[in-house]
Amino acid sequence: MKILKIINSQLLISYLVLFIVIVFGALTYTGSFMDDAYITFRFSHNIADGYWFQWNRGDIPIEGFSNPLWTLIISLFHFVCTTNNIDLVVYYFSLLLFLIIALHIQYVATSIFKINPIFSSVIIILMLCSKGIWLSYFNGLETVIQAFLLYFSYYISPIQLISATVE
Repeated sequence: MKILKIINSQLLISYLVLFIVIVFGALTYTGSFMDDAYITFRFSHNIADGYWFQWNRGDIPIEGFSNPLWTLIISLFHFVCTTNNIDLVVYYFSLLLFLIIALHIQYVATSIFKINPIFSSVIIILMLCSKGIWLSYFNGLETVIQAFLLYFSYYISPIQLISATVE
């Protein structure tokens, strides 16, 4: 029983450390959005205002973006949020998705593969030290939603759904 308490406390500490590192990284990140992100923001703003897929309001609808799902998600933020700082909303939404992925990786490493929680936290933190991770996930583009959907697609794959109904 005492070993179980030690393992649970290590797991809790590892989750807490990961959370703190990711939030600290996000708060101190000094990168900027890509210009393509602002194209997506403009289209999503027009969609939220009822001007479907128009670059300029009143023009003919065009597809001037490369990420329809991300554009629609951001248009929901434009529709719901009253702030003009949609870039901050997108940044924190990306942070939330990134945090869910990292914490789930920690869960899989410790629960399924039985890796020591402290060791797996160190590995994930080393991964988070990569500037490329921060540049690709927090540049306003669809990378984070793609990673999120790809990572969790295992749980909604037909094979997983079939095996869940058989058991």
